[in-house]
Amino acid sequence: MAKRTQACSYDLCFDLDEALTMPETPVATLPAPSLPTVFAAGVCTVCLEAFEAGKGGKRMPCGHLFHDTCISTWLARDRSCPTCRCPLKAHK
Repeated sequence: MAKRTQACSYDLCFDLDEALTMPETPVATLPAPSLPTVFAAGVCTVCLEAFEAGKGGKRMPCGHLFHDTCISTWLARDRSCPTCRCPLKAHK
């Protein structure tokens, strides 16, 4: 009989729950970035609603525009642009 040398079973070596765990520092605990407020036209790609006339939106470093509350909520979960996935820290 062959001797087993692995410390864990084959299934545990490829456990997706383990591989997809959240990072040690949750994104929500990181400081919120300071994004410039600009006049916006068009549609916010997070909520798919139009920008109100005369109201500003937040511009990501990559140039995409979003409602302030939409991008704040998004960035609490993921530090990248919702449209192009450009990492926020890449533009510091």
